[in-house]
Amino acid sequence: MNQIKKLRKARGLLQSQLAAELGVHQTAVSQWETGRTDPDVSSAHRLADFFGVTLDEVLGHSKKEEQLEEVYLNLARAARDRELRLSQQDIEFILDFAEKLQARDRQK
Repeated sequence: MNQIKKLRKARGLLQSQLAAELGVHQTAVSQWETGRTDPDVSSAHRLADFFGVTLDEVLGHSKKEEQLEEVYLNLARAARDRELRLSQQDIEFILDFAEKLQARDRQK
């Protein structure tokens, strides 16, 4: 689920209510939540202030995502350079884990 949508729902607000608080049209909030567009800098700041979170949190960036990306890149490099020796069991575990993550993301 989109971070803006999570923040809005946690406050029990409708898109139209959040839009009114921010002085934007409800369509803008809908487009942010569906990922069609990102809020402009001014709107992103108003969102952060309204929800009491950082800009990174409003935009869905987190250290955890950066760390996961780094792990993924390191695994890919190691596999490419044949530095990583994985057993069939290791490969199955990784693929199973990846499928579980994808399923979790689809539920959001």
